[in-house]
Amino acid sequence: MAIKRVVWVCAMAVLAANATAQVRVENAWMRNMVPGQYVAGAFMKITAEESGKLLGFSSPIVTAIEMHETSMSNNVMKMRAVDNVDLHAGKSIEFKTGASHLMLYGVKKKLIAGEEIPFSLKFEDKDKRVRNIDFKMKVREPFLP
Repeated sequence: MAIKRVVWVCAMAVLAANATAQVRVENAWMRNMVPGQYVAGAFMKITAEESGKLLGFSSPIVTAIEMHETSMSNNVMKMRAVDNVDLHAGKSIEFKTGASHLMLYGVKKKLIAGEEIPFSLKFEDKDKRVRNIDFKMKVREPFLP
């Protein structure tokens, strides 16, 4: 019976490793807010081993997170929320300043520069299974790039 339990635990560890290995989050950071502000921008690089779809994000410190696409039209920069973002096998997407990014709404607590905040990314793999990847996002001063 003990051997079956060890085999089962090892199998679950391998499956969990495969789920989290499919999408990698790097250099995740968010801007701290000035007093009286409750909206912040967030940025990161995401790489997928297999094609899929990025469905959204969540964090216990905010009420809502939107993925924003940025474009130029007649010399005016425009942002619009998108429901999902395609992930292509072996390719990276970047949410960065002055381009596509995350908007964090209703920040519930005072943040401290250097603090790491828990976030979760939701994606759909090529087989249409929805997965969550937990990661930490570092808080930076409001006006640093």
